[in-house]
Amino acid sequence: MVELWQGRFAPMGERLVASFSDPKILEAVPEHEACTKKQAFGILSDYFIKRSDELLNVGETPDLKTVKSYLTHASNYAQSKSEQEAIRMRLSSIELLVLLSKADLALSKGTLPDFEAARGYLAQAIRVASTDLQKEVLTKRLAAVGYAIASSKVGEGERQLGDLYREALNRHLQKAKEYGPEKSQEVNKIKEWLDEFDKRHVEVAR
Repeated sequence: MVELWQGRFAPMGERLVASFSDPKILEAVPEHEACTKKQAFGILSDYFIKRSDELLNVGETPDLKTVKSYLTHASNYAQSKSEQEAIRMRLSSIELLVLLSKADLALSKGTLPDFEAARGYLAQAIRVASTDLQKEVLTKRLAAVGYAIASSKVGEGERQLGDLYREALNRHLQKAKEYGPEKSQEVNKIKEWLDEFDKRHVEVAR
C-alpha cells in the first residue's frame, strides 16, 4: 500500500488521508521526505486522470464504470476550479456515452417496452449533454423514438418499430437540410445515426 499522510508530525501530530494499492503513484513523487498539499494532491489528480485515459484507449469496449471511478477520485484531489470543471466535463461525456449505449441496446431489441426504455435513456442524455448541438440532435432522436412508439400503439405493431424510427429520423434529416450550411454538422451526425441504425437493426430485421 502507498499511504498519504498529512501533518507536521510534531507537535501537531498527523493523520492518514488516503491509501492506494498501485505503486505507480510513486513514480511522480519528488525525492523529498515531504511535499506540500498542493504537490501531493496534484500528483494524485494527474495519476487518476492518466489511469482513466489509459482505460479509454484500451479495446473497443472500455470499462466506463472504472473510468468514472478514476475521474471521481481525480476530482477529489483537483486544486483549481478549472481542473474540477475539466474533470466534470469528462464525467459528463462518459455519462453521455453510457446512456447512448443503453439506448442503442434497447433499440436493438425492437420491442415496445425497449423503445420506451430507450426514450428514457435519451431524455437523461439530453440533460447531461454539454453542447447545444448535442442537445439539439438528441432531441430529434428522442422525437423519432416517440413517433415510433405513438405510431405502433395506433396499430402498426412492434414489428414496424424500426421502420417507424427510421422514417422519423429521415424526416428530421430532410428538415435539417433546410436549415442551411451552418447546420451541416448536425445533418451529418443524424445521417451517421441513420446509417448505423440501419446496419445494426433495420437491415438485420429484414
